[in-house]
Amino acid sequence: TFPDVAAFNSCYLESLRRVLRAYAVFNPTVGYCQGMNFVVGLLLLVSKRAEEEVFWVLLSLMEGCGLNGFYAEGFPVLRTYMLAFGRLFDNSVPDLARHFEQEGVQPTDFLHQWYLTLFVTSFPLPTVCILWDGILSCGLPLILSIAVSMLRSMKHRLLCGSFEDILSFLRTLNKGVGSDADAVQLGRLLLRKSDILEVPFKVRHGLPRISSCDNEDQYVEEDTEAS
Repeated sequence: TFPDVAAFNSCYLESLRRVLRAYAVFNPTVGYCQGMNFVVGLLLLVSKRAEEEVFWVLLSLMEGCGLNGFYAEGFPVLRTYMLAFGRLFDNSVPDLARHFEQEGVQPTDFLHQWYLTLFVTSFPLPTVCILWDGILSCGLPLILSIAVSMLRSMKHRLLCGSFEDILSFLRTLNKGVGSDADAVQLGRLLLRKSDILEVPFKVRHGLPRISSCDNEDQYVEEDTEAS
């Protein structure tokens, strides 16, 4: 799961299997889906293999925040978030959205990896830990703002790229950031940018409502659409 992390040894792999099996028993409808192993793996690293603690945090993410819908049969919630991302991307960075379309880059080319692992395989782990603080605090819809804020921050670099250049760049964002301190700063910067990114009512309207991990205050409802 984490081949580049020396600390993630055979003991961590055994803990990973036990937590994933426990969740599959708890929610057999979802069971196990690729991507969940990275979510659980990071929780194990952060908690130093506190399996019971990891299991309860996983339940909070899956059942409370609605992450389980990303892994359910047919990926219903993931599909909804893909559509919402497209609307927010077009609204917030229209020139980059047009460039992606001209180059044949589809959001699914990179968003599947970003969302199914909650950014674990896409950004440096210190960055991901900061982003997860925001997601757990504000709710799963924050991943829309994070993704768009990241792309907007790199707009000038991406506007110069071809199809191959863009995908190669977006799939290796976890490389070359520098020190852990730089990675932490990147996470904080992305959260600040995500916090001020306006998510119109028409974008968030179709997202599933999750009561225990959802912060309505992070969105901006346009008066003309709300009335």
